[in-house]
Formats: sequence, structure tokens, C-alpha cells
Amino acid sequence: MREKVGKFCAVWGELGVPYVEPEDGYLVLVSLAGVHVPPGYKAPPAAQVAHDDARDFEDARMCWFLIHEFGVAALPPSGFYSAGHPDREKRFFRFAVRREDDELELAMERLKGMAKYLIREKPEADEEVKAA
Repeated sequence: MREKVGKFCAVWGELGVPYVEPEDGYLVLVSLAGVHVPPGYKAPPAAQVAHDDARDFEDARMCWFLIHEFGVAALPPSGFYSAGHPDREKRFFRFAVRREDDELELAMERLKGMAKYLIREKPEADEEVKAA
């Protein structure tokens, strides 16, 4: 299991997406705060109605996006946090790494496609000057 978890986490490392590798277990927490879901991308009506909290709705929308764009499911732990908890803003999602090797390899390959949806921070002004 450790090898599978390590390989799965390596994908997030390649993408530059923050994650928490479990010491023991198979649930990897990944912060998808830097993933930009395109404007107008809609979640199913049930998700829109089921969540009074805007953060919960955005988490449901992200789960829908992951399934429909990448064929990979994740679960948000945000429902376990109180409204003011700082980890809610990190947009953590749980990925279970308990699949057969071929399924896990396929999921990892699909998740690499997330690169085009990542929000990259602008370089510092000094770095822009050096590059010019």
C-alpha cells in the first residue's frame, strides 16, 4: 500500500499541488484550492439544492468536475469542519488509493490533465525584470 500511495502522491508533486501523504492508511488529502473550475461549469441540481453553505456547494461542484472531466472521484472533508475552521479554505479532498494497479495508473494519468486548470501565481515583479 505504501508504494501505491507514494506513486499517487508523486502525481500531485509533479503538478505542484499541495497534498498530505498519510503515515499509515490509504486516504490522501489533496488541496484543490488552486484548481480553477471554468465559469458556468454546473453541478447537478441535487447538489445545488442540497447545500445551503456556499463552500459546501463549491466542494460538491468540484467533486462533480473531477468525476466528469477526469473520471476520478474524491470526497471533501469540509463538512466535518466548523464554519470558521482555517482548513476549509485549503479545499482539501480525500482520494482513496485502494484500487488495482491498472485502475490506479489510469487515474494518475487522467489527473495529470488537471494541469490546464491550475491557477499559477504571477511571478514577483523582480523576477519579471530579470527575465526581460
